[in-house]
Amino acid sequence: MALLCPEESRNGKNQSDILDKEAVLHMIAEGKNDKDIAEHYNCSRRTVIRFRQKHGISVERGGLRDNTGRRKELGPENLAEIMAYIKQGKSNSEIAGIYECTARTVLNYRQQHRIDEGIEKEINDLVESDPALIFGPTVASLTIKTGYAPKLVKKNLDKSGHGLRIAYNSYVDLKALQRQDSYVLSYERIDRCPHEPYSDEEEEKAGAAAGDGNYTRGRGGARRSAHNSQAYSSIYG
Repeated sequence: MALLCPEESRNGKNQSDILDKEAVLHMIAEGKNDKDIAEHYNCSRRTVIRFRQKHGISVERGGLRDNTGRRKELGPENLAEIMAYIKQGKSNSEIAGIYECTARTVLNYRQQHRIDEGIEKEINDLVESDPALIFGPTVASLTIKTGYAPKLVKKNLDKSGHGLRIAYNSYVDLKALQRQDSYVLSYERIDRCPHEPYSDEEEEKAGAAAGDGNYTRGRGGARRSAHNSQAYSSIYG
């Protein structure tokens, strides 16, 4: 979408005439505020505010309202945007705040478009595509592969019943996670089968991957902290 350049604001038009609704909405979607828009069009902030009020555009909340001031219903055109918010780990309430609707509206939209089913299938397919994983998938590895927020990955792993109990750092630095360094992950794997304990060799391999030997054996489970994620990733993806 082409935006009007600042020079076009000096051609003698009324200041309000140089503002384009779609371009302004595009800038708001990119996180621009009234000051940024005013600087782009070389006009006053008051002009931008009047323009937004005239067209029912909210910088704080985002989105376009109808003439009654109500937020328009969520439609197919919002799907990609809402998917992006969900991928970031935003809750229904947080998304509802962005679109000025209720959390129930967002929940109904997710169910209508089967969004959560698609996410669950994507994660399950990744888990089941690598049978070589000894201790199962991790929040870290699946976050890197899918781009989903760690808490969203954990929620789906818990729901799918893959036999994982994962404790993760909710304040994880995603940039560090993407570099696969400086990431600490602790988890406990519950039994694959009540009568099939892990072998000593498997548990020793897990301890070696952790790099600190902090793991315990017993009842077919293993517990450890992985401080060297690069060594861990070389074995567990």
